[in-house]
Amino acid sequence: MPIFLPVLQAFKIDPLFFGVVATVALAIGQITPPVAVNLYVVSNLIKKPLDETSKEIWPFVAFAIIGLLLITFVPKLSLLIPIASKLYTP
Repeated sequence: MPIFLPVLQAFKIDPLFFGVVATVALAIGQITPPVAVNLYVVSNLIKKPLDETSKEIWPFVAFAIIGLLLITFVPKLSLLIPIASKLYTP
């Protein structure tokens, strides 16, 4: 991520916003094939084949993608809590 900082500064993108978007995108990547690190772990824990387990995650992936689109195109949603925490710190 430090490689992206000069690019973010050049395009005047808030690094906190980029961090939130990148974290959500990486979380989606961890539950979707072909990487699916978390999916492999869950599949192993419940002793079911990966193809059965992967069929069950698609509604969750759809909602996660909708959430990612929301925080990407409405940046105030992802920056609301950090801004509020700055206002209330003593």
